[in-house]
Amino acid sequence: MEGNNSFTSVPRGLRDVMPTEAEERRQIENKLRGVFEGWGYREIITPTFEFFENLASEAGKMMEEEMFKFFDRDGSLLALRSEMTTSIARAVSQRMESSYPSRLYYSANVFREEPPQRGQQREFYQVGLELIGSKGAIADAEVLGVLLEALRVVGLNDFQVGVGQVDFLRGVLEATGISQESVANIQTFLVEKNLVGLERVIQESSLSSRDKSKVLEIISLRGREDVLVKAKKYATNAKSRKALKNLSDLYEFLTLFGLEKFVIFDFGIIRNFDYYTGAIFEVYIPNLGFLLGAGGRYDRLLSEFGVDRPACGFALGLERLHICLNEQGAVKKKNGKRVLLYSTVDVRKASATAKVIRDMGFCVETILESSTLDVCESLAKKGKFRWVVNADEAPERIEILDLETNLKKDSSLSAIKGELV
Repeated sequence: MEGNNSFTSVPRGLRDVMPTEAEERRQIENKLRGVFEGWGYREIITPTFEFFENLASEAGKMMEEEMFKFFDRDGSLLALRSEMTTSIARAVSQRMESSYPSRLYYSANVFREEPPQRGQQREFYQVGLELIGSKGAIADAEVLGVLLEALRVVGLNDFQVGVGQVDFLRGVLEATGISQESVANIQTFLVEKNLVGLERVIQESSLSSRDKSKVLEIISLRGREDVLVKAKKYATNAKSRKALKNLSDLYEFLTLFGLEKFVIFDFGIIRNFDYYTGAIFEVYIPNLGFLLGAGGRYDRLLSEFGVDRPACGFALGLERLHICLNEQGAVKKKNGKRVLLYSTVDVRKASATAKVIRDMGFCVETILESSTLDVCESLAKKGKFRWVVNADEAPERIEILDLETNLKKDSSLSAIKGELV
C-alpha cells in the first residue's frame, strides 16, 4: 500500500523505526541484557515523565534547558525524562531498602530538546545500569568491567573508554582561588569540547600565568598508566590527591580483570551533569563524530531524595551502538530461521503445515492465497527469508528452496527440521 503524502510527517527530531532495524536493535539489546543479568543486575522500569523538580534536582542547568516540560491538569509542572539516572535514584530512594547494594539495569526511551544528530534524535533509546550502595574504586571497576564486557559481547571492536576524575581538576582549581563563575565557564567549554572558548576563558580568568599554564596542561593529559605518574605534580591539595589515588586504584582493579588495554586516562573529561562526584568515563569509536556512551560516580544524587547512598553507572545510546556495529560489520542479519510457506492449490494445507514448522522453533509466514514459486521467491528476497517452502503435497513431500545457496531439495514434514539448517 502506497503512503498517503497528504498526512503530516512526524515532528522534527522523531523517526519511525522500521522492522529490519527494530529486529537488529532488539538483537543487540538482548545481548546487553544477558551481560547485565550475568553480573547480577536486575531490570527496573520508571515512568516516562515525572515532576519536573525531581528530574531537575541535580541535572544541572544545561539539562534543564533540554527537557520537554508540560503542565498536569492540577497545574503541576511535569517533564519527560531526559536521562535515566535521576529517575532511578528517586525510585531507589523511595522504594528499595538500603541495607544491600542495588544492581539495576534499564532499557528505555529518553527525550531531549536539542538539535537532532546522527544516532540521536529528540527521542532516543538508552541501555545502561546503576550500582547503588557501593563506593570506592572496586565498585567503579565493576561498572567499567560490565561496560567493557557488554561492548565485546555485542561484537564491537576498535573502541576505547576514556576515564577521568571530576575532583582532580576541581581540586586544582579550588587551590588557585579562582571564582565559581570561572570554574563553571571552564566546565561548560570542556563539556562542549570547545578548545578555543576554553583557552579564552582561562586566559581571561584571574588565574596567575603559572596557574593558567597548569590548567591547560592538565586538560591535555591523556594516555595510559604513565599519565597517572605525570599527573602527580599537579595534585597540590587533598581533593586532587584523593582523586588521583582513586584512578590509580581503579587501574589496578582493571588489570585484575584483564581489561586495562581498553582504557585511557583523560583529565579533560567533564560530563554535562552536575551530579557526578568521582570517576567519569566516555566510550569512543575512532573516526566517529559522537560518543557511544558515558557514565560515572554520583555519590550525592540519592541524598536529594532523602537517602544518602553512593552510586555509579553508565548509559549507552542504542541507536549509536547499532550504527557502529553495522559499520563494523558486526550485526548478524536475523534470517537464519525465517521461512516463507505457500501452496499453489490449498491455502488450508499451507496454514496447517506452517503450524507444525512453527512449533519446531522457526519463524514461518504463510502466503494467504494460492501462489507460485516465482512470486514467493521474489517476496522472500524482499522480506529477508532464508527458505521458501511449498506445502502442496504435505506432509509426505515438502519442496524447499534455500535462498542462501539457491538450491532446491525435497523432504517430508517429519524430516524437515533436519533440512532447515
